[in-house]
Amino acid sequence: MRLPCFNAPRLGLIKVILIRKGYSMSEELDPSCATPAYVCGRLFACLAYIQAFERNPSKHGFGANAAMVNGYFGSASTAPRTVFGSLLRQTQFRLNKLKESHARFVTSRNVEMEQCSQRLGNAENWHATFPPMLNAIEQGQFALGCYHQRAAYRAAAVERKARAAENSESSPEGK
Repeated sequence: MRLPCFNAPRLGLIKVILIRKGYSMSEELDPSCATPAYVCGRLFACLAYIQAFERNPSKHGFGANAAMVNGYFGSASTAPRTVFGSLLRQTQFRLNKLKESHARFVTSRNVEMEQCSQRLGNAENWHATFPPMLNAIEQGQFALGCYHQRAAYRAAAVERKARAAENSESSPEGK
């Protein structure tokens, strides 16, 4: 089941509205974007990716059916400050469970979360850096940040699979 908020026509419309309102948006992930709503969307995608990985590490994919996406997208995209504390606690629990068996994955996700939190601002008082409420334009930025981050994860997975296939073809066992 795909969530209606992640289909291409709807995201295209959101992007058009944002551009008309004077917000510049790229077609790909923009790691330098410091707009709080966009960064919150990226962080949300990272947290959902961790949950999906915990549920199925061998797939190493991102599921739209992750409980986090289904259960929290609406509230995270409208009132981030009320939701992200709980989501981050749950994610730390997940990362601790994965630490021994998937150390590289955990390290990479921790770096991503640190980068997002730096973009949001005050590291000592991180909870206050989340916006209390997002208006309609900011909700669009949140959705685009989330969608861009998900697309980056999918592109990385395709690249990993291509490298693995290439390595297996070039190895003596693969011939």
